[in-house]
Amino acid sequence: MKHNSDFKYDLEIGLSYETALYELLGKKIEVKRDFQCLETGNIFVEYESRNKPSGIATSEADYYCYWLSEKHFVMVEKDELRRLCRKYLKSTRDVYGGDANTSKGILFPLNDFFLKIDCDIKIILIFAYNFNLTPMKNLFKSLALFQQEVPVIHKATQGYGYSYADLPKIFEVINPLLQKHGLGFTQTLNTKEGTTYLCTTVFHAESGECIDSMVEIPQVALKGMNDYQSFGSGVTYYRRYALSSALGLVTDKDTDASGEQVKDEQPKQKKSKIDSTRFNKAIEAIKNGEYQIEQLIEKFDLDASQLKQITEL
Repeated sequence: MKHNSDFKYDLEIGLSYETALYELLGKKIEVKRDFQCLETGNIFVEYESRNKPSGIATSEADYYCYWLSEKHFVMVEKDELRRLCRKYLKSTRDVYGGDANTSKGILFPLNDFFLKIDCDIKIILIFAYNFNLTPMKNLFKSLALFQQEVPVIHKATQGYGYSYADLPKIFEVINPLLQKHGLGFTQTLNTKEGTTYLCTTVFHAESGECIDSMVEIPQVALKGMNDYQSFGSGVTYYRRYALSSALGLVTDKDTDASGEQVKDEQPKQKKSKIDSTRFNKAIEAIKNGEYQIEQLIEKFDLDASQLKQITEL
């Protein structure tokens, strides 16, 4: 089986459609893209990767949805697909494939889907969907009008040598304008093969037209934060930039075009300690939504006891 050089593209497309189908049907659905199956007559159902169970053997999805062409999908209940694949184990249809042939799977005959449809089968859903390939006039018109009205919103919060708008400030500015122009957005987290992605969808409420963007959230350790805090900080960071990019917002000072950089010779300011009285007031402000944990960690040199209290919030 040939190596799929479009793996990352297929992964992002799959995640996008998994999110859309989940919102539509309320079921967890794993989407697979295979435009060659109508020519070969087979779909590749992975069950092992690098000698470890994977794919359908470990999937937590309720359904598998195979995207066969621009207009056709086949959706099947995962447990039923497992049952249908078992008869091909250790046969000529039990083959290596996937990324550099490091995966094993079943070359499942597409015709089996059609032959198995009867009153005893509760799982097969076969349908065609005709994509609207014309420009999304309602969405683009409303988005253009929104962009003409939304102001620059980049001076809310001070960071390391620059100013930027945090999410509450962005929402305060854009929500009335989004409502005015019939627009909305969602930002959902998806995990695929150990990697977390943020899917940002901007939609036109009346027509249902939408555009999606996907970004991988890297796992990094931030000084003074545990794994959960680092992940939360990363999600917030990428939400802000992904939303700004999707809507065309200016939420921080643009230093790239002018070549302006933070000077290396400028020494970093040493963080000051915070006494218990001020620290307790800061904790109360965080609980009341008036202050953020990131700001506290960024500004002060917290001791182990104070960091522990933050993690327990």
